[in-house]
Amino acid sequence: MLFLKFMNSVSADDFFQCIVAKDKLSFWVELNSLIDFCTIPPAFLTLYLGTTWLGLRFIRAVRLNWFGDDVAAVKLISSHKMLNLSRTLCQFVSFWLTAGGLYFLVDNMSAENINCNKSPCGLSFWESLYFLFITLSTIGYGDKHPSNRESQIIVIFIIMVGLAVFASFMPALVELSQKPASYLGEYDDSKSSHVIVCGYITTSTVTNFMRDFLHPENENQETTAVFLNPTPPPEELQNLMHRHFYRCQYFQGSPLGGGDLQRVKCDTAKACLVI
Repeated sequence: MLFLKFMNSVSADDFFQCIVAKDKLSFWVELNSLIDFCTIPPAFLTLYLGTTWLGLRFIRAVRLNWFGDDVAAVKLISSHKMLNLSRTLCQFVSFWLTAGGLYFLVDNMSAENINCNKSPCGLSFWESLYFLFITLSTIGYGDKHPSNRESQIIVIFIIMVGLAVFASFMPALVELSQKPASYLGEYDDSKSSHVIVCGYITTSTVTNFMRDFLHPENENQETTAVFLNPTPPPEELQNLMHRHFYRCQYFQGSPLGGGDLQRVKCDTAKACLVI
């Protein structure tokens, strides 16, 4: 009964989210909705069969990708370096759990194991996680290995993606040992157009500005906001800049100084805004 109440609440939540969504078609094909389609039906199937079959429920681990941003939103992390590390860690854990579930599913549903009398026939879910971890970390004890051709094929694809995920850890770890970022550089205006923003630059004013600047109805979707301020950004503003690094940059300097205006390419800017 408790399970049915939970599933009803999930369905009701999706229903109300669909009502308030501006684009109903985009809502049903977005990633979170597709994850629900792949995970909720298997939950009903396990209830009907009276088993603990994993099915595609491991795909829900993909949502851990955004857990680092959720932690930053409630201000549990104040440093942008730790924010970057937490994001990388969440991405790795999300990939690890998802890949482990995929390997477990393929290994136990292969032609060699599907008709066996024990459960699980191949590696268990935790053994699958252990096997992928020691494989991706290149330790490779050899005590666990794929037992069939289907598992061997899926491991090839997991390793191809997993090595890149493991490699992404290194920049985040190196960044922790580096000195604070310098904001005295020069803006590169060859990649996209930009607007210069100066004046009262604080976390609250930048947040309000970026909310309007990143609005879907804004025509300047390829424009970068370049903030120019005499003082370095505080930690909260650094976190905000890091979340929107693809659309904004921060430079330390005075809008009254000719050299600072040249650094941010004032002559090629589309506009100069004062907030």
